Amino acid sequence: MGTTPCRNLFWVLLMSAVLSTVAPVAHARPIVQGDDVTWDLSGYFKNFASATYVDEIYRDLNLRNQNTFWDNASRARVRSDLRLGDPIDIAAHYEISYTYGDTRRATAAAEDLAARLPGGDALLEALFPEAAPSRLFDLSREDTDDDWILRHGFDRLFIRYRQGPTDLTLGRAAITWGPGYFWNPTDYFAPFSPTEIDKEEKVGVDMARVYLSLPHTISLDMIAAPVRRADGVDNIDYDRSGAAARASINAMQFDWAVSGGYLYDKSVVGFDIAGPAWQAGLRAAATYTQPDDLGDRFETDPYVRAVVNVDYAFAWRWNPYVLGEYHYNGLGKDDPEDYGELLQQEAVQRASSRGEVVNAGRHYAAFNITLQPHPLWTTSDSLIVNFSDGSVFYQTFAAWSILQSLDLQFGANLTFGPVPSEFGGYELPLNGKSYGAPDSGFAYLKYYW
Repeated sequence: MGTTPCRNLFWVLLMSAVLSTVAPVAHARPIVQGDDVTWDLSGYFKNFASATYVDEIYRDLNLRNQNTFWDNASRARVRSDLRLGDPIDIAAHYEISYTYGDTRRATAAAEDLAARLPGGDALLEALFPEAAPSRLFDLSREDTDDDWILRHGFDRLFIRYRQGPTDLTLGRAAITWGPGYFWNPTDYFAPFSPTEIDKEEKVGVDMARVYLSLPHTISLDMIAAPVRRADGVDNIDYDRSGAAARASINAMQFDWAVSGGYLYDKSVVGFDIAGPAWQAGLRAAATYTQPDDLGDRFETDPYVRAVVNVDYAFAWRWNPYVLGEYHYNGLGKDDPEDYGELLQQEAVQRASSRGEVVNAGRHYAAFNITLQPHPLWTTSDSLIVNFSDGSVFYQTFAAWSILQSLDLQFGANLTFGPVPSEFGGYELPLNGKSYGAPDSGFAYLKYYW
């Protein structure tokens, strides 16, 4: 089934007009509300339409006879939150997503090509990388066609028990550690990508969590995140699971934390701090990582990752907010000619397949400025610079709060730099030709209920 270039944008605008006439005030709907039992339902619908310029690579590989890919991704999420008195919460969040467009069509064509080529799987992974968090339970289903992918399942399903200073969580939940904005080295479980557009909700991780609130503003957070064996046996893979702990204290107006653990195939220790400095916010974090010796063909040496950022909100017209962040990536390379060697390392490939942030360069800086020219309009501009190769990623969008329950964003992701470089482009070994990194424009509709 073909897709006309304007269909995705028309769909977003049509949904915006329809929902703006019927959208209620966005808040959880109480199904049961009593002294001992409270049950709330809420959710959202999101539609992401994009046009991506992909250069000539898909023409050259005979995958698609076009340079611009038109895609659409729709997601609906229902959140059920049940509270049984003060100590017990039970959450179940069910999500269904439907993605269709040229990227899926090119993927289907690449799968057919990969089946006929020696080493075709590596080509398929390079063109269409897929990442999935490491989990224990299979709580989702997927159906695919040459044009579309339909996925549905539980992204949150947990029970939480609170008693005094102890907070216990068991099941699929989300956890965020660390103070980073673009990069967050001490956020060990399913961190966001620095180029992520929607950071509203993290991917859920299967976990057992114990959180202790101790005297003198001290807290201790301990997490075990088991994963299933990769050989198809429905048992826990104890060697490849994750476990980590974080101890924090508030002192001298700063939050100080140390953390560490074993994360799937590596040992990590880290620290982070966050607090006020001359009316601005100051944050820093660093980790030291020791990869496991798994007999990989390409060994990964121990490395350090670090980040420091500062932000400030001005009491001026349009409420300007600015943030700057520096990131040191000891896993990365100083020379872009060595990026291919980095990406061949099995430890890097495993991390990428788990959805972990993998950047190729060593030194980065990032900046964000957010303005509010009108109570219903917000603009955001972000710039990421890879100093190792001179390439730049630029993201801009404007958000319109049509109603309290309805938002619409328009934006673009633009890349600049030489070839080869992380954001500028790359050379494909298969044919020796150079291609620019993709640029895209998007429209993002969000409806909450």
